[in-house]
Amino acid sequence: MRLFKRVLSGVLITGLILTNTNIIALGSGEETLPENTGNPVLSGYSQYLNEYSNVDFGEEIVLSASEISEVSGGAELVEDKDGKTGVKIPDTGVAKWRFNVSKDSVYVCKVEYISAEEGSGSLEVEFLIDGNVPFDEVSMVTFTRLYKDVSKEFLSNTSGNDILPEQEEVFRYQESYIKDQTGYISDPLQFYFSEGEV
Repeated sequence: MRLFKRVLSGVLITGLILTNTNIIALGSGEETLPENTGNPVLSGYSQYLNEYSNVDFGEEIVLSASEISEVSGGAELVEDKDGKTGVKIPDTGVAKWRFNVSKDSVYVCKVEYISAEEGSGSLEVEFLIDGNVPFDEVSMVTFTRLYKDVSKEFLSNTSGNDILPEQEEVFRYQESYIKDQTGYISDPLQFYFSEGEV
């Protein structure tokens, strides 16, 4: 499978700060698309993938936070201490990118993100294309926070069992493909974009 041939990295996250979103095309070709069912939300990834099975991968597209076309719901552009621009997206926030695709293509998406200092749970977002969730598996995309041990020393309880050290969050940039959260699909999820402005 040519899935990892080209990679897109991008940033779209709730309760975290996204810096880059890459949309990576998997190939290119002259194939035509099958007839679209007209259903804006397909039931599952395998059905969606079958719908666009004849479409090749496109060329890599990199979307930076500074290229965001619209933010709402409390989302805002922010700059870190090193001058890197990102978008901070709270639970109710929305960030939208508009970009051009040179031809009908299939892509995988890789997101660079850092968690915001407030909050403690996983970072969850809904991934939309043209205002619709393309398949169920991206109705909730989860990005993890990063933690480290507070101490390198392991304490023991009265029975002599090791006690895990306390954890603290590390605020460092991470990259993650948009993947199936259940783990049933191990490869990054593929997304279809039609020619023109997305």
